[in-house]
Amino acid sequence: MAVAGIVVDRERDGFPTFAHIDLRKHLEFIPLLKSHGVEIDAPIKWTEKMKRALEEPEFKKGDINNFWDE
Repeated sequence: MAVAGIVVDRERDGFPTFAHIDLRKHLEFIPLLKSHGVEIDAPIKWTEKMKRALEEPEFKKGDINNFWDE
């Protein structure tokens, strides 16, 4: 029986080796894959400018008594 969106590759003797799953058609497999450590979301591409921005402090230490004066 063929299921739309799932293709099974077999060896010469008929043993299944790989399964190709269209995740747009079978969303129920995404939590299973994530629980096994597969990254589904695209990784963030960090540029040098972003890395420098994260290294710089975002705030300066202030005095609570002069909070409104700054």
